Amino acid sequence: MNDANTDGGIMDGANGVAFLDFEASGLGPRSWPVEVGWAIVGGEVDAALIRPAPDWRADAWDPAAERLHGLSRETLVRDGKAPEAACAQLEAALDGCAKIFADAPAWDEFWLHQLYAAVGRRPPFRLGDFGALMRPIAAGREAEIFAAANSEAPRAHRAGADAAHLRAIFLAAQKLRAGDRS
Repeated sequence: MNDANTDGGIMDGANGVAFLDFEASGLGPRSWPVEVGWAIVGGEVDAALIRPAPDWRADAWDPAAERLHGLSRETLVRDGKAPEAACAQLEAALDGCAKIFADAPAWDEFWLHQLYAAVGRRPPFRLGDFGALMRPIAAGREAEIFAAANSEAPRAHRAGADAAHLRAIFLAAQKLRAGDRS
């Protein structure tokens, strides 16, 4: 999406920028998404629990992942949305977003593809690398940016909260950058 050496002008015009995060059944090659969350600059923060698709393997469930995010298989079966509904909600929420970033793009892209494969489709968007976006503009100011973001939206190992945390980091960097120009 963006060259790792530039923010592609995103810091100057943040309209249409969103952040995405997944929680998953584990970190293995058969793992699958349990929750997807998003935070849109100037817009909503939301998440969807995902009901396991019939072909997602039960042996890919890692109890350590469950302890981290606090979501049980029973909760997902009872309260999760079918993959079709989760895809529809995600697409509706991100409609109009030109750039979507994740802090672990390889894993998040993997789970995004797992979600869409469950409904026989490919995702309609790709994820940019949050680290590559932030590296050029946060250099030397990480502690200040993270402190501001942590007070605004702390990380919680839940998809919506963690997407909001990424947005808070981005907005804190944007605010510092604007202050540097005045």
